[in-house]
Amino acid sequence: MQQKTDNCESCHETPAVYVCLCTGIILCKKCLAPHFKSAEIVDHTFGPIDNLEIQNMLTVKRFRLETLKRELTSIAIFKEDCEDLIKRKIDNFMLDLFDQIDEVKAKLNEACEEKSKEIEKAIKFIEESPPNHKQATEIFNMLELSQTDSSKFDPFNMRFDFDDLPKINIGNYYKLSLQWKPLCYTGPSDYIRVYSHQISDDMKELLLKENSENVLELGEIKKKDAEHLNYYFKLFPNIQSIKFRKQKKRTLCKFGESFENLKKLEEISISGAFDNKANDLGSFFKGIRNLEKVSILRLEVGAILDSESQSLSQALLNFSDLKELSFSHSLLSINTLTQLSEVFPKLLCLEILNLNDTGITMNNIRNISPQFRSLISLKTLILSNNNIGEQGSVQLTRDIAYLRKLERLDLQNTRISSPGAAHLSSIWKTLEGLKVLLLSGNLINYQACQALSNGISEIRSLEYLDLSNNLIKTQGAIIFAPVLKSLKNLKILDLSYNEIKTAGLLGILNNFEENKEIQAIKLKGNCLNFEAGDHVKTLMEKFEYLNDLDLSQNQLGVEGIRLISAHISENIEILNLSWNSIGEEGIGHLVSALPQLSSLRQLHLAGNLIGASGMKALAPCLSSIMNLQILDLSYNDIGNGFKTIFGSVACLYQLEELDISHNLMRKQEAKEMQKIMPYFKSLKIFRIGNNKLGSGGIKIITKSLESLSNLKVIDLSFNNINSEGLASISSLIQNISDLSEFYVQGNHLFKDLKYEKVMKFFNIIANNRSLEALDISCNDLNVGIDLNKLPTKLDVLKLGNGGLFSEGLDLSSIELSRDLISQLKLDMLNSLDLSSCKIGAVEAAKFIDFGYLPYLKSINLSSNPLGSLGISILCQFVQLQTNLKVLLLRNIQMGSDGALELGKTLFKLQGLEMLDISCNYLSSIGTENIVSGLSSLQMLQKLNFSKNQLGISGSQILSNALIKLNSLRVLDLGNNGIEAQGLKELSKPLAKMPKLAELILNGNKLRIQGSQQLSIVLRFMPALKVLNLRWNFIGYEGARHIASSLQYVSALKVLDLGWNVLEDEGIKSLSAAISILTDLKSLSLSRGQITGFGARSFSRMLSTLSSLEELDISWNSLGEDGILQVAQSLNSLPQLKNLNIMGNSLKSAGLQRFFDTSPAMPQLQTLDISYNNIEDEGADLFIQNREKFSKIKRIAMKGNNLSNSCVERLTSCLSTFSAISIDTEDMKVDARVADIENIQEEELRISESIASVSYYDFTMSQASMRSSLDKL
Repeated sequence: MQQKTDNCESCHETPAVYVCLCTGIILCKKCLAPHFKSAEIVDHTFGPIDNLEIQNMLTVKRFRLETLKRELTSIAIFKEDCEDLIKRKIDNFMLDLFDQIDEVKAKLNEACEEKSKEIEKAIKFIEESPPNHKQATEIFNMLELSQTDSSKFDPFNMRFDFDDLPKINIGNYYKLSLQWKPLCYTGPSDYIRVYSHQISDDMKELLLKENSENVLELGEIKKKDAEHLNYYFKLFPNIQSIKFRKQKKRTLCKFGESFENLKKLEEISISGAFDNKANDLGSFFKGIRNLEKVSILRLEVGAILDSESQSLSQALLNFSDLKELSFSHSLLSINTLTQLSEVFPKLLCLEILNLNDTGITMNNIRNISPQFRSLISLKTLILSNNNIGEQGSVQLTRDIAYLRKLERLDLQNTRISSPGAAHLSSIWKTLEGLKVLLLSGNLINYQACQALSNGISEIRSLEYLDLSNNLIKTQGAIIFAPVLKSLKNLKILDLSYNEIKTAGLLGILNNFEENKEIQAIKLKGNCLNFEAGDHVKTLMEKFEYLNDLDLSQNQLGVEGIRLISAHISENIEILNLSWNSIGEEGIGHLVSALPQLSSLRQLHLAGNLIGASGMKALAPCLSSIMNLQILDLSYNDIGNGFKTIFGSVACLYQLEELDISHNLMRKQEAKEMQKIMPYFKSLKIFRIGNNKLGSGGIKIITKSLESLSNLKVIDLSFNNINSEGLASISSLIQNISDLSEFYVQGNHLFKDLKYEKVMKFFNIIANNRSLEALDISCNDLNVGIDLNKLPTKLDVLKLGNGGLFSEGLDLSSIELSRDLISQLKLDMLNSLDLSSCKIGAVEAAKFIDFGYLPYLKSINLSSNPLGSLGISILCQFVQLQTNLKVLLLRNIQMGSDGALELGKTLFKLQGLEMLDISCNYLSSIGTENIVSGLSSLQMLQKLNFSKNQLGISGSQILSNALIKLNSLRVLDLGNNGIEAQGLKELSKPLAKMPKLAELILNGNKLRIQGSQQLSIVLRFMPALKVLNLRWNFIGYEGARHIASSLQYVSALKVLDLGWNVLEDEGIKSLSAAISILTDLKSLSLSRGQITGFGARSFSRMLSTLSSLEELDISWNSLGEDGILQVAQSLNSLPQLKNLNIMGNSLKSAGLQRFFDTSPAMPQLQTLDISYNNIEDEGADLFIQNREKFSKIKRIAMKGNNLSNSCVERLTSCLSTFSAISIDTEDMKVDARVADIENIQEEELRISESIASVSYYDFTMSQASMRSSLDKL
């Protein structure tokens, strides 16, 4: 076709060869380049002018352009006419307004003169005869200036000689209420709080409390108001403490020059300082450096820049009496650390040093640790939430030994491993005065317990020891126990989450003989069984002062509670027995002990499934616990059992927290609750989420809550509330003025609601200035809102529809416009969730304006069409967030170019702990682009690299990065086509991950050779708890290889071997190996071609897995004989909650044998027997055996041959169970039954063909079978 020869519209010289398809502009090749380099590439799409269709389009566009120009001329004329008309209207209006203003001024002047005379008279009376406190208050209560004209009366021009009036104090005897001024005095006190974003316009909050210190607390002050407030400092020369909360740095700088008048200032505290432009605080530090009496300095400012550190150091040198210095949550660079540490030798009076979460690592601790030696007065050292590690602990050990007066040492979450703990043990004997030692959240295992115990035994003064969230286990507890004999002053011991069994508890108790001072023992989240209950007797007999016992999240069961109830002490104040499978019977034992616990303040019974009958037994006892302040009954399926409790708890006048969420409450229970809620005048926290109240029930609940003025936290989430309940919720928010946290997520509040009603709700939210956390996510919000109108104190805001529950800002699954993004307030947020928001390259560009956000720890931008260009732009924003811990970029169409930009960005995110870049199909090219940055993440603990088409070459490239990630705990490489050769490449880094807890390799075609390679790797993973090998076709030979290595992963809790064609021979090999995994909680052997013969080996294996909670043996060929073997072994699974035996050709006869043989399963919650050719007589067996499943919540029976009458009969009978859900899909006899039978026959034929071919041939047949498997 003929090419157009018009000249370029830019240079007007060269013939144009390209055209913009959006604007119609034509350019030459030379002039086109600048457009691609600029931002115009976002808005313009260029194509070559070689198409007649494009030429025609240009002609049309030019004609439209001429038409628009003519219309524009007409609009301009009309605009001039409108402007003239508006101007005349405004002039007339202003004339009338000025007349009204003159009248108001005259009235105000008269009022001012009268009030001024009254004030002069009162002051003269005080000067002649100083009144007492009561008289002075009465006098000045009568003097209230309202809307005073500043030209006639200005309190700042009044001169009081307070030195001549020693009995008069401006804070105690002077009261003014000035609506035209930003500050007012509202009572007798010296404590002043100012919270406002627009102080000059309206005074939001000012509190003065009696008998408090001279404290001025300022929050959320604008820059212009800071200049105004500087004058107020002159009114308070005696102020001793100033606290800044949520201030921008540029605002703080405005206060610096005003500190010269505050010579008596002793405390300066900044919490939550931020600035998205990273302004310098140098002028602020210069302003405070002459305040010689400062003894407390707390700086939570997000980050202290290198440019600020010099002025801060100079200020610290002048604070000779400084006793407390805190940089908590403030990132300190190496240069800043070095400069600040040089000041430490001068701080001879320093007693508290807080360096929590300041970015200290094993590499830079050497810059600051040696200076600790000079802090001879130090009593508290906090280094928690820093990556000190093993190398850092060596350096730290040398320097802490010099702190002879140290009383508190906090090393929580510092990644200290066993060798590091051994190094620290060498210094304990030098810290003779240490009272508090916090080592929770580290990597201390049983191997370090010997060295640790030898050192801690030297700390005779120790009162609080926290070793929770480590890897101590039973063996470590037994080794560590003897140290307790020497700790005679120990009052609090925390060993939670350490996988300690009952034998470990016994070892601890046997070594507590000499200790009579113990007050609290915390053993939450361990593996204590019913035998631990018998040891409680010893516990109570030995420790008469014990008042806090936490045994939650263990396996005590009914028998354990029976033993505990018989020996529990009446001195107990806090009792936590949550999540112990107590049940109704266990509650029956507990109620015998509760009436004697007169001192009980907290009772936690969550997650015990006590049901309605258990609640009936518990209710009468609660009325006798008059001092109860916290009651947690959540996750108990109580339902209509609440009818009995409400009358009993009405006398709990001191109750401050009540949690009855997850309890199947309905509207009827809400009516009962309405009667007793007015009695809870002290209630501060109320949670009733995850029930079935509906809009009707919520109207009743909210009405009863409006009278409780002390409420701070309300949770109404997941209650099936629709738009009809929105008015009640709005009224509740309006009437509780001090509400700080409100949760109503997971309902349908805004579904099909008009825009005006949604805006009305958000206007009510905007007027509640006390809200700090608001979660209304997953409520079908589909309209745009003005984020600037929301409460300014909000730290947590969730409006999204994605259902991701993380702290911070959640706008997931809401389509964001560029204007809405620009409204986001991110300065103080710690988490940002914008997943599934249709954010592209254009929207991503808006994030650059936010700059550095010092508190941001988590970003989720998954499932957005960013593309390579979008991720390149977004990386400019992400790389500024140096405090980032979590980065989720799943399914963002990254591409190889985007991977290259992300790889460069990762170099600047050295604190990253979790990275998800799955579902981006990077292939080997994209992997190579990102691997250099990935290898630099030394603190990375979780990596999701699944569905990225690694292949063999990509696996080799990725292995180069993995070998450097020594901190990795979770690794997901699923669905990457790794195969045996790829796994061989990954074997070297995997073998060097002894701390890896989760390894996910599903869908990688490992087959026999891959399983053989993996069996070698597993020998080097003693900490592994989750192993997913699903859909790898390892066969029975591969099963032998895996079985040979399971002994090396004895801590395994989740094992998935489904879809692997194991056959009976493979199950025989695996059974003996799996039998030793006594901690196993979830086992999947689905689609393994297991027959009744293999079920015999399988059943023997189950008899040893007493901790098993989930069993999936679906789509095998067990038949009647196989299911009988399984049923007999269920006696050994008392904790089983989920059982899936779908697709096993049971028929009615097999189901009959299953019910006849299986024991009662009181803990079972889900049972799936779908696609088993069960007929009516088989389904009726559920009705006959329903007592065996007292806690059942879901029964799946789809794909069976049941009649309509049978379905109705089954549903009617089983509906008597609370919360039961019967899956009736495909149950009725109709045309689909024939389809199901055909599919099953085809599946059987395919399975037979699979068995007859080699594993290599199976690869070839997989594509041809895909359509059939999709149907299944």
